[in-house]
Amino acid sequence: MVERFSGPDMSPRVPAVVLVVLALLAASPSARVRAAGLYPEGTDWSPTGDNEALNAAVRITWSARMNGTSVEGAFSLTDGTDTRDGSSFAWTHSSVPPWTSAATPLAALRPLAVYTVRVAPTARDATGLYALDQDGSGTGGEATDALSWTFRTEDGTPPTVVLTSPGDGQANVPVAADVAIDFDEPMDAASVEAAFNVTPEVRGAFSWEANATRVRFDPDLLLGYGTTYTVRVSGDARDANGARLDGNGDGTGGDEHAFTFTTEPDVEPPRALAVTPLPGTTSVSVSALIEIRFSEAMDRGSVEDAFSFSDGTATWGAGAGSPRWSGSAFADDTLSFNAFENFPFNAMITVTLNASLARDPAGFTLDGDGDGIAEGSPADDVAWWFRIEAADATKPRVTFGVPPDGATGVPETTDVLLEFSEPMNQTTVEDAFSLRDAVRTWTKADGWFVWTNEAVSYDTSTTLAFDSEYTVTLTTAAKDVNGNPLDGDGAGGNFTATFRTRAEPDSTPPHVVSTFPTDWQANVPRDTRIAITFDDAMDRSNTESAISMEGDGWLDPRPVPVGGFSWDAEDHAVSFAASNESLAWSATYTVRVSQAARDRAGNPLSSPYSFTFQIGPWTGRVVGSVVGSDGPVAGATVRIGTHPTQTTANGTFAFPSYAAGTYPLSISAEGYMTLRGTVILDARMAVDNATVIDLGEYRLQRAEGIPAALVAVVVLATAVAVAGVALVLRRRRIPEEAFEGMSEEPGP
Repeated sequence: MVERFSGPDMSPRVPAVVLVVLALLAASPSARVRAAGLYPEGTDWSPTGDNEALNAAVRITWSARMNGTSVEGAFSLTDGTDTRDGSSFAWTHSSVPPWTSAATPLAALRPLAVYTVRVAPTARDATGLYALDQDGSGTGGEATDALSWTFRTEDGTPPTVVLTSPGDGQANVPVAADVAIDFDEPMDAASVEAAFNVTPEVRGAFSWEANATRVRFDPDLLLGYGTTYTVRVSGDARDANGARLDGNGDGTGGDEHAFTFTTEPDVEPPRALAVTPLPGTTSVSVSALIEIRFSEAMDRGSVEDAFSFSDGTATWGAGAGSPRWSGSAFADDTLSFNAFENFPFNAMITVTLNASLARDPAGFTLDGDGDGIAEGSPADDVAWWFRIEAADATKPRVTFGVPPDGATGVPETTDVLLEFSEPMNQTTVEDAFSLRDAVRTWTKADGWFVWTNEAVSYDTSTTLAFDSEYTVTLTTAAKDVNGNPLDGDGAGGNFTATFRTRAEPDSTPPHVVSTFPTDWQANVPRDTRIAITFDDAMDRSNTESAISMEGDGWLDPRPVPVGGFSWDAEDHAVSFAASNESLAWSATYTVRVSQAARDRAGNPLSSPYSFTFQIGPWTGRVVGSVVGSDGPVAGATVRIGTHPTQTTANGTFAFPSYAAGTYPLSISAEGYMTLRGTVILDARMAVDNATVIDLGEYRLQRAEGIPAALVAVVVLATAVAVAGVALVLRRRRIPEEAFEGMSEEPGP
């Protein structure tokens, strides 16, 4: 046989086939990429941490495309007690680079367990030719080529708040205090910050400690004196694994945590710290702003009532201009006033604050002379003067704009608003204005101008386009009432500002694209996590509240609470489980999603959706024992259905795994009469955490020399015993057929 391959008669088809195969391999892109190592290996894998979610997906990145069936068959996961093979996971394998395999557990992992993931060397690439070579030796499929790593699961409980600063109900909190919240586990920073709220409103910045268990909120300004603040973190705050906040500590996530504190009282009257223009300044612009900064937040209305200015001939109040409030150290500690009309040329302007009227939120009136005592008007009035320029030499400026420069997400119906530092020549402004995008330009002829004192708004005759960039331009042809040209950029140039309109809103209703289990799927694991995948990113809160589940019963379905929601795939997929109970074996359940489920754009589900599935029958260990008149019977053959097993030396038997159901039973042994009957395996009979059914003791009778009458008595006694067992089972609500029809007959 050897010679026929080495002589000249060797078939020419053999090298031809070899050449074709080699040519195909050479032409394959994957073959070229893997020229340095034909055998696949794992290049990255997860999870690897010590606080992983109980439903964490196992993900592996490969150096080559893999055969999914071989990966699933080679896969195992165990913590020493909970052992699962590939069939216990939902799998996805990528068809384009990067080559990945992802396995999502069908049932939650055990909390606080160290799991070992193992992919045996039997896993192969997509061609089926090359086995896993994890040790990089250049030869795959060796014992050392298994991919293995460990991770630790979380405790499985929702996160809680363990400490706050200030504490709940704390008084006399310094106005310079920040807010800190400690959680009992690492948190998802973005969800916590989005769920955080302070009333009255306080703006500030967040910072986190390295382990993500403490967040600090640093207010931009000092807090107000004598103010009670309420801090809330809603139930939408989530831990690092997606579990929602358990704000009230009842063990169930999804509720807010709130606490209040009160700042130190105000004990001093307010003072004026700085004014603009400075006292005694000359050649001040006719369009100058008047600004006053106080030592603390002020009551707006009282200060505006106390404010007046005079040119020696006439006196005006705050109603003659536009007051604006801002914060420097405290909120509302700075007043800026822009008079509607220019100040008269060469006039001496006197500004006065009536100390009896201006007050802070605590009711203290102004301490104008700074002696620490509020004595009212005129002793504590704040008053100063400045002189206006002889001629207007100040160029006008744009002091405020809407939309602001660089704004995004602007409504397509927006108007453009510009506010100036002084009264403007309206015609020159309208002629100098333009608004443009990449397609067209809007001018005075394409919209309407509306003037209000020193501000103008422009409304286009058409709606702006979605998701487009617009540029507002006002050239230096715009002039004030005294003919000074616009200073639009601080250097004497044009004013420009850009903004982008919002993206076109999503108006398409979301749909359910897949579920696990699928509709009418049977034999679903009892502790399975249910999953629903949508074709759009969903609003978590609305969607979770729209999901319900009910148990058996078409006429009177039984509600089953659900919880433990976890989101994935950028909020396209949600998984959950029954909240307070395990699903019943062989029971049918229906999950419903109402139209209250909405996507992020607010669109409701296209139509109500439901799917039904059935839990598989109980499966577990079945045990018992066989005895005779002389004690345990060793070597007896016990057969349930078509599966036999042998009794041990002490007469016990065990079937490692059997499904619930009704089966024929026979027990035979040499020298004994064969026992035959029917056995019912029912989940309600299971013990040891519902994992074992113990059938108890079966007694065999010797076959030698037994009179026929005695045989009849034995058969009758067996029938009576079976009836008794049936009565017990009926009282336990176990089908009485469990041991029906038992009989004995002589063995072989």
